[in-house]
Amino acid sequence: MEIIYIDESGDNGVRHGSSPLYIISGLSIESCQWKQLNLGFIKIKQDIVKDIGTNIEELKGEHIFQHTGDFYNVKLSKGYLKDIYLRIITLLFSNNVKFFVLIKSKEKFLKEKKLDTHTPNKKIIEKLNIEFLEYCWNTYLDSYEEYLINKSLQTGIQQNGLIYYDKNHEKYVRRIVRNFSRKTNATNQIPFSGIIEDPIFVNSKSSFMIQLADIIAYTYSKIYKGKSPKDLFHIDDNHKREFKNRNIIHNPL
Repeated sequence: MEIIYIDESGDNGVRHGSSPLYIISGLSIESCQWKQLNLGFIKIKQDIVKDIGTNIEELKGEHIFQHTGDFYNVKLSKGYLKDIYLRIITLLFSNNVKFFVLIKSKEKFLKEKKLDTHTPNKKIIEKLNIEFLEYCWNTYLDSYEEYLINKSLQTGIQQNGLIYYDKNHEKYVRRIVRNFSRKTNATNQIPFSGIIEDPIFVNSKSSFMIQLADIIAYTYSKIYKGKSPKDLFHIDDNHKREFKNRNIIHNPL
């Protein structure tokens, strides 16, 4: 069975002035990989505590790139946070983690749909927000479902995917996931492969894997939006290519 941990980058609204991109980022692993990846991340966090003498409750991409969060007010040597980031992505690459990342330009979406967000009507804006979120999540889950079905056909073994997600839009996401989980595989060769019905919603502070998903989401936001003035370091070109190549959803923007 596959387990996918999902987080987001960028706000999910489409009102004029909102973030230009909305990114849904997931790391997917087979259940047999879970313990090795989890222990590897715990070791990195333990080493940080030894180095700086303070507990890191939640390790997020923004905190690493911008010296914020639990790192704030902690004096660090030059390049320390970049070294932590490199250790994390080395851990992900060495465990052959699969990335499912949807990067959607809101401007492009609105142009395709011939929609205008300059209206002051709150009901219209809310309707546009829902339409955008529904499009993104349906596109995302459709890609993940297709991956599970193809893997089932290749291996001859039913493949299911269990979704873990940070506690945002719980009611909304649960409804979309159930729409997928209650359909059977159209090929009828392995009809019950695909997404499991009940997603699990967790607080990112209590889930190391969601924290990793956050770091992945932040990485892709840096790749497609560029380095922020607040960022202490940038992602080199080799790592950018590696991340792009590992993304199984081939529809950026």
